[in-house]
Amino acid sequence: MVAAVIRDGWVMPLEGSGKSKRGILTHTVQALDAFGEVDLGQRLEKAVADGEAHCSLLYRCYRWLKPTKSRPPERLVADGAVLPLAESHEAWRRQVAAQREWPFAWDQEFHSETERRVKSILGRSWARRGEGEFDADVSQVEVVAALHDWDSSGATTPDLIPRCVFKLRHCEWDQIMWHACSITGPAGFALRPRRWRRRCMVPAYKKGELFEVDSWRLLEVPVQLGLLQESVVLRRCSGKLRAHLSPGQSGYVRDTADPQLALHDVAAIIRGSGRVAWSNMGDLWKAFPHTWRAGFLQILHDDPGLRAGVLALLGSVL
Repeated sequence: MVAAVIRDGWVMPLEGSGKSKRGILTHTVQALDAFGEVDLGQRLEKAVADGEAHCSLLYRCYRWLKPTKSRPPERLVADGAVLPLAESHEAWRRQVAAQREWPFAWDQEFHSETERRVKSILGRSWARRGEGEFDADVSQVEVVAALHDWDSSGATTPDLIPRCVFKLRHCEWDQIMWHACSITGPAGFALRPRRWRRRCMVPAYKKGELFEVDSWRLLEVPVQLGLLQESVVLRRCSGKLRAHLSPGQSGYVRDTADPQLALHDVAAIIRGSGRVAWSNMGDLWKAFPHTWRAGFLQILHDDPGLRAGVLALLGSVL
């Protein structure tokens, strides 16, 4: 629906103004089926050249107009047989559970003690919100900068407000986002609203047979306002957090520059000593980063030294 509105509103303006809403919707559905990406690109360029729409607006919208290439099947296949709907649903459920399960057993006594300590730390931090190093009021500039760092995404969100709405930079909508982030920020209530916690599951095709559950990666798409709240906080304290990362660390780091440089250094040392290096490239099964929420919050308190409102907000987010 969002793609249809964008396409009709800015890319393919309807001729005449006498059409009813039902007629516009019917025309939209027909247009979505009638035009491919090549023709759509030509229409985008023509709209920019004729001054019918702003260039930045059209190019921001273009990505959301692309159709998805692969959709998950209604029924899965296992051992050469098509599974009933109930068994297919159960296969998807097991796939989700496998991604969420903790990879090993833990010490229950240590777990309980850490949970108790972190609860006390968060209570003291919430009482001192607005006093910490990163507890200043959220400014509109910070919100705009966080949105600028976002990549495009056409995923369906739980509240049905897609990312393109945030990227279009409408003045009144920007004001709403700013006030929402300020009220819930580290200088305000330092909390994650319940509705911002919602997530929906989106299957993304990896490789292999379409009808096999292992060919899909199940991604969780959060409410975008919750993601914006996290982006603003991360921009504030990322410098202090990165200073405490281990050299060459690959986990929980978005880019792969450090592991690649580490591999290059090792290869250079081996080559310089005249030795032979054998490399074995492989893919890790269930290579999902896991962390213990309470343990993570304790590390943020003890190592980088996060305090007050920003730590209370992270505790609410987690």
